[in-house]
Amino acid sequence: MSFTAEYVDDGRGLLFRGEGALTCEQIIAAKLGLLSDPARLRGVFHATVLFERVTDIPLTADDIRRIVGADRQLARLTPHVVVAIAADTDLPFGVARMWQMLSDDIGWMTSVFRSRSQAELWLQERLAVLAAVPGGVSRT
Repeated sequence: MSFTAEYVDDGRGLLFRGEGALTCEQIIAAKLGLLSDPARLRGVFHATVLFERVTDIPLTADDIRRIVGADRQLARLTPHVVVAIAADTDLPFGVARMWQMLSDDIGWMTSVFRSRSQAELWLQERLAVLAAVPGGVSRT
């Protein structure tokens, strides 16, 4: 029914939420909508994608490639993003894993989890490591 994107963590992060039956067009529209403010998008270092309330996501391999194409456009402005995906049921989990494989060359650090708590823990651990690296993600 909906796929939304909102800035979190003072603009350093994005939170994507899917709900109901999702279409390729909904996902792409939410992602490409972020391109309307390139300056704000450049400040993003992490993203969380929640598929916990998704009831159906009937995407084909072509659809997933189109979504990856939208992400390639985002990656031009956000080349070093850490992405955690929470998908607690089989179909969204499988779609997320296929997306992960097809988007491997974008340059983002990604992982897919069965729960939001696992995804958030992994994301925080990755961000802590990156913050400790000179030139890494600043948390201030």
